[in-house]
Amino acid sequence: MSVFFTTPSDKLTIKKPSTKSNQTNRNFFNMSDDGSDSVLEYKTNKKQQQDYDYTDLDSPSKKVGVGTAFKLGLLDTTRGLSQITGKGFDQKQMAREQKQLVKAMQGENGNLVKVAYFAGAILDPASWLIPFGKAKTLYTMGKYGMVSGAIAGAAGYVDEEQDSIIGSGKITRGEQAGLSAIGGGVLAPTFGALRNLGIKVTGSKKAITPIGQPDPEGFVGTIFNLKHVNPKKAYVNGMTKVQLEGKAKSIEGVKEGDKVVIAKEKKRTVFERPDEKIGDPSADIQKTVVKDDLDLVKKNLPRKGMYLGGPKSFFDKYIAQPYQEKIGRPTLQKLATGQGATSVAGGLLGFNVDEEAPIISFTDPFSSRLGRAMTGAVFGLLGFRALTRESFGFGPERIKKVKPGTEQDAGKEISMTWTEFLGRQLIDKYNMPREFTKLRQQAQGLGGTIADQFADLVQKAKLLNMDERKILYNMLEGEELVKVESSKIKNLSTEARDIITKYGQMYHDFGLLDKDVFQKNINSYLRRVYDNVDDIPKIGDDLKPRGIVKKVTDDEYNKIYKNEKAFNEDGTPVMIRGGKDEPTMVPHRGWEIFDEITEDGIKKKVIRWEYTKAQRLAKHEIEDAAAAIELTGQYMASTISQYKFYDDIFKTPKLTAYVKDGDNYVLDKKFKGLSEDEMNKSGYFKMPDTNIIDTKTKRYGSLSGKYVLKEVYLNLLNANKYRETSGKDFYKYYQKFNRLWKVSKTAWNPTVHVNNVFGNIFFTDMGDVSFRNLPKAFKLLSEHRNNKPTKSSVVYLAQKFGVFDADFIARELKTFDFKSVKDAYKYDASKTEWRNATDIAGKVYQAVRKNKITGTLEDWYRVEDHIFRLNAFMDRMQKGYSAADAAMFARKQFIDYDIDAPVINHLRNSATPFLAFTYRVVPLLAETAVLRPWKYAKYAALGYGLNKVGETMGGGDAEKERQLLPKDRAGNILGIPILPNNEIKLPFKGKDGASKYINVKRLFPGGDTLELGEGIIPGLPAPLQPSFGIGGDILFGLAGVDLFRKKMDDTHLGHANAVQNLKSAVTRIATKLIPNFPFLPGSYSTARINRSRPGVENVSAFSVKEPEWQSILNAFGVKITDRTLDTLTVGKEKEFTNIIKKLEEQIRDEEKKLLNNKITMQEFDEKVAEIAIEMQKQAMIFGGRLEGISPAEIVESEAVLNLRNNR
Repeated sequence: MSVFFTTPSDKLTIKKPSTKSNQTNRNFFNMSDDGSDSVLEYKTNKKQQQDYDYTDLDSPSKKVGVGTAFKLGLLDTTRGLSQITGKGFDQKQMAREQKQLVKAMQGENGNLVKVAYFAGAILDPASWLIPFGKAKTLYTMGKYGMVSGAIAGAAGYVDEEQDSIIGSGKITRGEQAGLSAIGGGVLAPTFGALRNLGIKVTGSKKAITPIGQPDPEGFVGTIFNLKHVNPKKAYVNGMTKVQLEGKAKSIEGVKEGDKVVIAKEKKRTVFERPDEKIGDPSADIQKTVVKDDLDLVKKNLPRKGMYLGGPKSFFDKYIAQPYQEKIGRPTLQKLATGQGATSVAGGLLGFNVDEEAPIISFTDPFSSRLGRAMTGAVFGLLGFRALTRESFGFGPERIKKVKPGTEQDAGKEISMTWTEFLGRQLIDKYNMPREFTKLRQQAQGLGGTIADQFADLVQKAKLLNMDERKILYNMLEGEELVKVESSKIKNLSTEARDIITKYGQMYHDFGLLDKDVFQKNINSYLRRVYDNVDDIPKIGDDLKPRGIVKKVTDDEYNKIYKNEKAFNEDGTPVMIRGGKDEPTMVPHRGWEIFDEITEDGIKKKVIRWEYTKAQRLAKHEIEDAAAAIELTGQYMASTISQYKFYDDIFKTPKLTAYVKDGDNYVLDKKFKGLSEDEMNKSGYFKMPDTNIIDTKTKRYGSLSGKYVLKEVYLNLLNANKYRETSGKDFYKYYQKFNRLWKVSKTAWNPTVHVNNVFGNIFFTDMGDVSFRNLPKAFKLLSEHRNNKPTKSSVVYLAQKFGVFDADFIARELKTFDFKSVKDAYKYDASKTEWRNATDIAGKVYQAVRKNKITGTLEDWYRVEDHIFRLNAFMDRMQKGYSAADAAMFARKQFIDYDIDAPVINHLRNSATPFLAFTYRVVPLLAETAVLRPWKYAKYAALGYGLNKVGETMGGGDAEKERQLLPKDRAGNILGIPILPNNEIKLPFKGKDGASKYINVKRLFPGGDTLELGEGIIPGLPAPLQPSFGIGGDILFGLAGVDLFRKKMDDTHLGHANAVQNLKSAVTRIATKLIPNFPFLPGSYSTARINRSRPGVENVSAFSVKEPEWQSILNAFGVKITDRTLDTLTVGKEKEFTNIIKKLEEQIRDEEKKLLNNKITMQEFDEKVAEIAIEMQKQAMIFGGRLEGISPAEIVESEAVLNLRNNR
């Protein structure tokens, strides 16, 4: 039988099978005499024909009929899973069937075969994992269909011979998943449309609506800007027409004497739906009700005098508690001092400088790991003592001098030692009293509670369509509307107004608003957003007068502005919402006096004109109640929590110089009559008595002009200085993009989710927190955060004390995206098409940032933390802690990302983006080691046991394999010999006999914290190596520099062609910036999955080709790697070669010094001799590894000792 090779896609190509012997090849094929690989004639036995005969597809027995095609479609996912795992169906048989199917589809009855196959594929169970048929709208049906399609495509059979549709090469599993998602997104709503057609013909049931109410921040709402209701459909669907104010023809109006005439366009028409059509079964617009479930916290409290029973109770009572009281806590207190911390840090760094050194050496004690640890500890202690002896003047509280009546130059200099200065820069809340930390945490909790209440309102407002949001927005602004019939909209308006008024009252209580101002705006206050204003709002803006603000002399005010009022064209006054104890609507107030100031010796009035509704519309006011409520909540949460914090400090005598006297707080009598300098010597400093610019509000609220402890004084002023620095344009925008980069590396990466959950499990155990409340914590959070109106009092209590305000999402990624709110509604016909195109690009960016996939991943990341934090909070409450103390524990135990250390904050926002985790995890690990050392013993025993099982059952030569592991995979967690290996051997082998190892280093929190990397700064722990975030990825990518390998990237070839250079740079940058999400084109995980597909040849000598199921597990955080002695030896040989090259480079450097007369020949000979000895030692270490001997044994061997002695 002859085989013909042609290029068209309908012909098939046969590759010569890989065999160990050329003779076998020549027996298998009839080869040409010249030994070439051309196939002249196919000769094989029956078994070989079954395996390799793909050519006789026209034989009747080989043809695929309609029934077979339907079966292959129905079993597509089953076949795909078999292909991924290598289990189940015969792989070669599946390949034959696929080729026969493709041939049949191209044959005489190909269309029937295609229909049968795709009909079966539609009935494949994987296609129905997401029940899109139950969706309420065609749009939702399309989304569900896309998810189902993606799942089916990812799990389905991949034709190894099919060419890629969107790129070069063969189709990949990721591409198939993407194409299937598109197909599902089209197919599902098509079924819905056909169903609607049937309903229209028969008149039965209810049709599926096309879109429903898209979220304007979601993909459809953002890109297509679906805002309006079609009037014809409105009447058919029973909607009610509502008239809204028309916009002003000009913002300024026309002055006619004392009248400012506001000419307006005609009124606008919007529609509201009947109540029964607003919302859906999963959400409700009802007033929020708090469910009293605090008894859940107390239910599991053990009765007095009772213990849990069993060995654990005995251990806790007679071993753990005595140890902690007599040894653990006293030791921890000493280590927590400056001397202790620097000594421990020096010791740990010394211990891990050389992991290949022996732990103890009697021949050369100071070269051993323990010897170096002792040396490092001594140097750390001496360095600390040296810094305590030097002092200098420091004035961190200097404030930039601006306009009179606002900021003043504090200019006070405070003397402090270097250790104190460095402590304030590097240590979180340095020397701060515990009361201060509690108050700050509670203030953050209050902010979170306020924000959560507004977020609840926002979710309810998002159940409205865009017309209804406009109606609600106008109601909240106090506009007089007629014919608003929906009780749901009215109730939501009342609930929102009640909440805004409640927190508005707190503005007044803290002195942020005058009583008159508060009462005038009590029925109409709402933060507004305009789409033609590019300035991002800042904290304090909500305290500034709104509208047109002017500074005028008394004479100007009396002659020009005093009597000016707003009128309509028909001569009637413009009406606005009345305040407290006023009629519902009152005439526009004209120019109001906001403040009186003196400027350049001239008395002036600050006056303001409140824009009328028509004027605001002319300024492009965005009438979206959801966006306005969210922005209002963000402002109120930030402002109230900050000023409540100041007020609480003032009322805490331990933090200030004031004591309570009846209902007031007065200066302690022991300080009466003291001058400011004398107060300073007593440890108290006066806070600046300054205003927020353009307001009458004191910057520090109740603390303005008051004496507080020195530590409180420095902390508050440094915090304010940091906020000012963070607000600078470049820094602000860099932070914005760096946040996106951070979330792409964390919440969008499945591996990090796995590490996060395992880390939280370890943190729970390290803190002696019971796991019993986890299910309850999950249930409470789930019920609290859904769209139902009932909320949990336990979650509110935890929120009140700041339990949830310290997580990664809240602190590292939190930002209210003002630009996205206004861009979602912006289109300006006066702009060029290019400008509008860039606006659309911005909308696409927001759609990506807030789409369901990435948004859900961020939600999961947040919930993964919150469940464990709530569990810890409940556990400590059950153990008798107060709510405040339980909250402090929960924040600390699960990484408190709220850090008050200026240098650390600058570094985490620039050079080392993930520094915060390392900064927090090291003290937790140290505390566990000192207070609960048995935890590490337990982990060590567990790791040892698992590894022994793997070595016993997994085959191979475990000792040799472990000595040959790559440097970044070898060793132990935290570099501590008693802890588990970074890689644990699994008790089963691969198909080709390769050993399998699972990497657990990242599952343990901070597992690489003490790993001294070889990055930019040698000797610096890996997590502290600078990467510069998104800036580093872009700049180093452009330069072609591989940051961590410290050399030019392989793709940076210095092309003469500028276009090719640019293309290479863009490729490098894209590779770094693309989130590591499986099946996402361009991601590392996707590339790894594609390399593991059957039929793809392994071209790397450093690794074994892994099965596809294993590469998919790796993409989702289960890091399994196949190891053989051959591949491990090749990798270790490369490491050894690199070491020798570096040593040879050192010799060349010495040669240059000699030629330049910088060293003598004797010095040169001595240095080269040292390098030669190191070369010989490294060669011995490499040879020893090949035999399974550890470097520590080699270093202590007689041969190496002789090298040293004969030097």
